[in-house]
This record gives sequence, structure tokens and C-alpha cells, in this order.
Amino acid sequence: MKSFKQAYDNIFSLGYNCSVAYQLRENNLRTTSGPFDWIGVNDLSILANNLKNKFSQFLLPENMVMDLQQDDKIDYYSYADTVTGIKSVHDVPKSCENRAESLSELNAKFRRRVNRLFEFIQKGNKTLCIRRMGEKDNLLTLSESFSEMFPGKCVILGVNHVKNDTISIKKLREDVFIAEMDCDSDNMLKIENFAGNFKNWSKMLNGFCELTKPAPHPHMHYERIQMIKENIKTRKPLIWGADDEFPILEQCFNTFGWNDFVVFDIKKAYYDILPSEIVIDDISLITKDKYYIVVSCKMYKSEIVETLINLGFNSTEDYIYFFKENTIFN
Repeated sequence: MKSFKQAYDNIFSLGYNCSVAYQLRENNLRTTSGPFDWIGVNDLSILANNLKNKFSQFLLPENMVMDLQQDDKIDYYSYADTVTGIKSVHDVPKSCENRAESLSELNAKFRRRVNRLFEFIQKGNKTLCIRRMGEKDNLLTLSESFSEMFPGKCVILGVNHVKNDTISIKKLREDVFIAEMDCDSDNMLKIENFAGNFKNWSKMLNGFCELTKPAPHPHMHYERIQMIKENIKTRKPLIWGADDEFPILEQCFNTFGWNDFVVFDIKKAYYDILPSEIVIDDISLITKDKYYIVVSCKMYKSEIVETLINLGFNSTEDYIYFFKENTIFN
């Protein structure tokens, strides 16, 4: 991969889905929340066309319509903006009593993040904006829109999926680049998830950019990985209670070279998929001299911790929590 690495004051996601913000967060390159971190923006041209008006028509409550088909496994309603076509899938909880109020809060949050994006670009020397799925012409048009408002301050990086084993980055202009790589998941379950291929994303991002100052609030996963590295010593990682985030957790481990891990008390659906040699069924085999425990089951956390304590495990030194939490930025 040819190196175009340089330092940026800020790095923002421009969609099209959550994968860019997620990978920035996991690689400790996300300095703050941006307006397009967790919403779906399929049409790149709509960003270029609405940059000057600060996306004033985006996510207006009166234009939001609930999707007819909802995913029962997700705790949020899916809404579509009838004017812009963008989607919200993480903002209106199914438990909320007033959806209209939640949509107003969504718009207020979006406006706050748009203002932050513009402020950070204006105050910084150089800002990197990353777009997953971007055609050459649309990326150039978007760059021109940014250049008109913020001359010399923005660099655009498009990240496109190609099925090969290499990562390539092409320079279209001084402020526009395209990266091509296998962006999809590469995990033991052989399924895709929104986050994408951790190993390739990490290699590409860390080979292309860095922050002028470290991110002020490393994401939970980054902090947990550091704590595991400090305490695991010669032991083998054991994932206790692997849930729906197992593919993500597995890729985090693979990224740091922990390929030789085992699992215990996992979802029944995984038993037929995972190699039998990595699945432990007998709790008497779990000892702290042999395994470092990574608890990945939030629902039964207290019961698992009680069991670990009875087995002689000490918090952090011998086990750690590792499951999804809400973002620390708003």
C-alpha cells in the first residue's frame, strides 16, 4: 500500500453507514461525534448539494416516515427521510412513549453535530472526511464543495470494497483519495456485519492518517484491549458468554494476534458453526493460570462474575468485561 500518511486535527465520517465511525472509534481516531456517524446516507451527491445550507433540510421531523418493515432484533425504529432519502436506525427507541419527541431530539442532535463539524473544520488546520462507497466523480464534486467553504482545510478519502487480498490507495487530487480493499467481515462465522473487516480497516487507516493530538476519549474497546494486553501474560483468551457481537470481538482478537482463543457458554446457534476444538463445555477446565476471561454477556454479567470469583478469579487481573456500550459523545 502506497503511503500518503499525514496528520489531521480531526477525522469525520461521511457515511454511507456506521462502519466508518465504528472503525475510527476502534482505531482511536475519532475525536468527537459527527452528523453522519450513525445514519444511512446512500446518495453521496446529496451531501455535496446541501453542504452550503448546512444540511438544513436533513432529518426534519415532518419529513420522517417509519419504515413498514422493522427488524425485531433491533431496539430502535427505522425511519426514512422522504426528502433526502437518508435513514435513522439508532435514534428512536421502541421503548419510547413519544415518537414525535424522539424525532425532534434526533433533529436537534443532528443540528448540534453539523455545527460541530463546521466549527472543527474552520478552527483546525486540516480535517479528513472519510466516505464508505464513493465514486470518483462524486468524491471530486464533494471535495469542490468543501473547498469553496473551507479552502485548503479538508481532505476527502473514499473507501470502496473490492474482493482481493491487497489494499491500494490512489491519489485523485491533492485533497481527494480513494482506497480499495476488502471492506467486508472476515471472521470464523463467515458472515458479514456492519463493522467490516477490522484487520484491513486498521491497516488502511493507520497507514493513511494519524491525529495531531490523541483522541481525548478512547473507545471502550480500545481501552479494554490495552487492559487485556497488560494482564493476559502467557494465558489463552477465553470468551465467556459470546453473544451477537462475537464476530466483532473475534476480529478485535485477530487484529491483535490472539487467534488461539476458546469460548464458553455461547449462544446455541454458534455451536454448529464454530470448530469444536475451541468450545469448552466443562467449567471445571477453566482455571486462572490457563485462561484470561473476557466476559461478553451483559444480561447475565452478575451471575458470571459471581462464578468467576468463586473460581478464584480477580477483576481486571484475571477477567474483564467486553460488550457494547453507548457512544461517549453526543
